[in-house]
Order: sequence, then C-alpha cells, then structure tokens
Amino acid sequence: MTPNDTPYIEALNSALQLEQTAVAIYAARQRCSYEDRIGASSIDRTDNHHKALRQLVRLIFAQRGFPESNPAGLAALTGTVAVRMTRYMPPVVQAPVLGVSAQRVEFALIRRYRHLIKLAPKSDIATLESLLEQAQDFSRHL
Repeated sequence: MTPNDTPYIEALNSALQLEQTAVAIYAARQRCSYEDRIGASSIDRTDNHHKALRQLVRLIFAQRGFPESNPAGLAALTGTVAVRMTRYMPPVVQAPVLGVSAQRVEFALIRRYRHLIKLAPKSDIATLESLLEQAQDFSRHL
C-alpha cells in the first residue's frame, strides 16, 4: 500500500491479482490437458488474460498507483492452491479441478470488473467494460 492508493487503485490491484491467478490456471490447464480442444482454448485464454494484465497495469500507472502481485482474496488464493495441488494429481483429475478453479476466478473477475466500473473515471470505463465482456464470455464457455 502506498500513499497514492485509493479504493479504485486497490480494486484495480485486486483485479490484477485475479488475472494473474487466471493466467496460472489456464497455463496449468494447457500443460495437463489430455484433450486438444481444452489445451487450445487454454492458450487463447492465457494470451487474453496476459493482455488484460497489461491493460490493468496501464490503468494503475495512469492513476499514479503501483501494481501489487501478492494474491489476496479467496478466489485468487483458491486458484493458486488449486494450481499447486494439481501438480500431484493424475491428468484425468487435473482438468476438472482446474476447470472449476477457472470458473470461480472468472466469476470473481466479473464481480470485480462490475465494481471497478462503478469506481472508475470516465477515461477508464471503456477498457473495464471490455475486460468485463471478456470475463463474461469466458465464464459462459468453460
């Protein structure tokens, strides 16, 4: 936490942490996937979440804040634990566990982006609405 932190910057950092968790989950799904379609969609989603990370970092810097990378919040921590646990599971079990974790993170991102849109200055709303649409689309196609 820095002196420039506002509720908006804190919420942006929370979304950033969820996006980092989503990247980790989709990368793990890609590695463990025994189905080509899951692996291919995980690559696309990993790329899109990387883009979202960059957009969130830009928004944080524009508000004179600093990005934080420590996972905080239940959804981010649950996703991080799931990724670590699946390393010791057979692939048949990994995919469903990571699928549920991905779904939870996407739903948490939807809630976070809706909250951010309420706090955001007008200049950031279009970016946040785009990120919200992406999270909603991903949650429908898990």
